[in-house]
Amino acid sequence: MKFKPVLASLAVISSLVTLALAQTLSASDVLAKLESVQKNLKDYKAKAVGTISDDTQKIKLDLDVQAIPGLKLTRLTFNAPDTLADNVSIIDNDNFYNYLFLTNQVTITKISKAQVGGVSFGGIDSFGDLQSSIPKEKLDFKPVVMDDTPNGKAYVVDATPKKGSNLEFGRVKVWALEKSFNLYRVQYFNDKGTLQADLTIPKFEGNVGLKAKDLCKLPSDVEKIVKDKLKKFSCEVK
Repeated sequence: MKFKPVLASLAVISSLVTLALAQTLSASDVLAKLESVQKNLKDYKAKAVGTISDDTQKIKLDLDVQAIPGLKLTRLTFNAPDTLADNVSIIDNDNFYNYLFLTNQVTITKISKAQVGGVSFGGIDSFGDLQSSIPKEKLDFKPVVMDDTPNGKAYVVDATPKKGSNLEFGRVKVWALEKSFNLYRVQYFNDKGTLQADLTIPKFEGNVGLKAKDLCKLPSDVEKIVKDKLKKFSCEVK
C-alpha cells in the first residue's frame, strides 16, 4: 500500500477541518474562551517580551510575571531595558509598589499615579486586565483569522473602537493559542495607527502554587516611601 497519497489526503482534510473551525469561531467566541481560561487560573507565571512606545520614546521590555488573579496581585520583575534591570513592580489591587534595585527603595502609590521608566500604569489594576479585559461592546471586530506562531497556531482578533466609545486606543489585536486559548500576543495602536504596545508571551505556566507573600517579598532593609494614603490588601503598606 502506498502511504504518501493517504498522508497527503489526511493533511488536506486536517487543514480543512482547522479552517472550518476557525471560521465558526467569532471574535466574541475567542475572547470568551480566553477570558474563561484566565478566570479559572488560581495563579500563573509567564515571560513577557516586546515594546511600549509613546510620542518620545520606544522601550524594549523583558518581564518575568507572577500573578494571583483572585487577589488582583501581580509581580513584574524587569530584565530589560537595562535601566530597569532587577527592578520590581508590584500591583496589589489599587496599590502600586515600584522597587529600585540600585537604591534599595520602594515607592508606594496609587495605581492611577504610577509610572515606570516614563510609562504610565494608570488604569491597569493587574497584568491580567492588560491581557484580557477587552470592552467588546465598544468595539467593531474584523473576521477572526489564523496565524502561525512559535507556540502553534493562534486565533487573531482584530478590533477598532466604535464611534463615540472614547477608548484610549485606536486598534487592538489579540492572539489566542488554538490549543490552550492562552494569550500569546497583544498589540495596541493609537488613533493614528501607530503601534504603541506589542507584547508577546512565549512562556506561560498556570496553577503553579504561588503564594501572596512571595509576590509581595522585598528586601528586609528596603526603604519605603509612601506617597498616598492607601488601604492594605495583600502586601504591607507601612
